Amino acid sequence: MGIKINFQKKGFTLIEMVVVVGVIGFVLPILFAIVFLIIQQQARIYSLQEVKKQGDQALFSMRGTVKQYAEKITNPSIYPSSLYPTIIDICPVYPTPMPTTMPFIFFFDKDSVSFSYELLDNKIASQSPGNEIKNLYLTNDKVKVSNLKFTCYRTSIFSPPVVYTSFDVVRSNELNPTPLQYSTKFQLRNY
Repeated sequence: MGIKINFQKKGFTLIEMVVVVGVIGFVLPILFAIVFLIIQQQARIYSLQEVKKQGDQALFSMRGTVKQYAEKITNPSIYPSSLYPTIIDICPVYPTPMPTTMPFIFFFDKDSVSFSYELLDNKIASQSPGNEIKNLYLTNDKVKVSNLKFTCYRTSIFSPPVVYTSFDVVRSNELNPTPLQYSTKFQLRNY
């Protein structure tokens, strides 16, 4: 009667270990790449949301204020008169002469209080010297605004002016910024 020793396998063979390490070595970088791409896309989506929010807010604010309060459009560089330009409406009857593009626009309301919009420090600034408002920014430092342009014209001599505005908005700290372009037209009230 002999003693029988039953050896049971208590480990993995070398080939099993190599296969497992190989699979982990192949799958782990793929998983990290997928997670990194998802995080990168989320950051880009957040950036685009901020750009869209700032652009929409600036456009909505300009359009609402102009449609509600503006009565006349002037150009202070053409008709300077100390702090306020002479109230001469500069919008031509379209198509002759062709409207010119301006980097700013200057309005007067029905009480002859002036307000304007211009590009200042890569932000859209609203000013109203009559109301003692200087550089009220419609966008913040998270975005940069460029190519702010205004054009105005009339469809007939008795119609209220139509204002066309356009600008580009990009995220301030992006390496490869993609600009979001805004453009719209709106008509002043007919008083």
